[in-house]
Amino acid sequence: MRGAQKAAAYNQWLVNEIQASIDDSRPSISHHDVMAEMDADIAGMAVRGRNDQIAATGGDGLLN
Repeated sequence: MRGAQKAAAYNQWLVNEIQASIDDSRPSISHHDVMAEMDADIAGMAVRGRNDQIAATGGDGLLN
């Protein structure tokens, strides 16, 4: 596929994605709400990661 054809195909895909988003009847979620949820998820992963590291090292920081 030539560059112009790829660009045209991408543009059509993008138009379709935007229209699908506009037509979506689900309620919108604010950027603030999404970021707050992601921050909570990331914080939870960090805590789980530290707990996993402690468990893997027997609490002394050294791998067993």
